[in-house]
Amino acid sequence: MSAWEQIRTVLDSTFVTMGSVKVTPMVLITTVLILAVTAIFSKILIRFLKRNVYTQAHISEGVQESISRVLHYTIMTCGGFVALNNIGLDLTGIAAIGAVLGVGIGFAPSVRQRSPQAGLHTGRITHHMGDKRRATRAKQKGRKRRAHRGQGGQKDTGSMPT
Repeated sequence: MSAWEQIRTVLDSTFVTMGSVKVTPMVLITTVLILAVTAIFSKILIRFLKRNVYTQAHISEGVQESISRVLHYTIMTCGGFVALNNIGLDLTGIAAIGAVLGVGIGFAPSVRQRSPQAGLHTGRITHHMGDKRRATRAKQKGRKRRAHRGQGGQKDTGSMPT
């Protein structure tokens, strides 16, 4: 048996078994390489965007950083899914749930902008409704006070006029 065959045997030996998934040292090495290549790709892409695209588009520094962060996390999430799939974990259910949530979250702001009733959640209309409630309560309290004071607007002491 040659040295290469011995190395191959060690790398293909089962390291951990999780249900029907067998994790070997070779699978772990491949998974780490996938994550490393994903991170390097993300850094190179962001560096390219900062040097070439952002400067020509005259995008402010804060927006540049925000776009870069979202892009980096998106790329790393995709790389993580590929790496976990490489191990043998089936993530199609999680991906489907994420897609449905993404579509729902994407449609939520557009529905809120179209529907005047949905604007109650924005705080602006709620604030005005709160003002109306306070004004109504103040009017009611004022009526009660005037009723207790009598006709002349002065406090009724309960004594008879002389």
